Amino acid sequence: VVLMVKYGGNKMSKMSMFLSRNELMDIMGISSSTLTRYMRDGLPHFKFKGRVLFNNDKIQEFFKEHTIS
Repeated sequence: VVLMVKYGGNKMSKMSMFLSRNELMDIMGISSSTLTRYMRDGLPHFKFKGRVLFNNDKIQEFFKEHTIS
């Protein structure tokens, strides 16, 4: 899912990559309940027109900060 996000009125815009719940579950190989648990634990997400979406950059930051080494 690609959304046009406007910053500063109409002067500047940015294309950002967002993933749906199903896309993220497929990429990560996780179940819906695991994704829901990650969301409760702080995985950044937002709703847009009734859909839960995840910003790809924010997902990567979250897992870098929450990975057990």
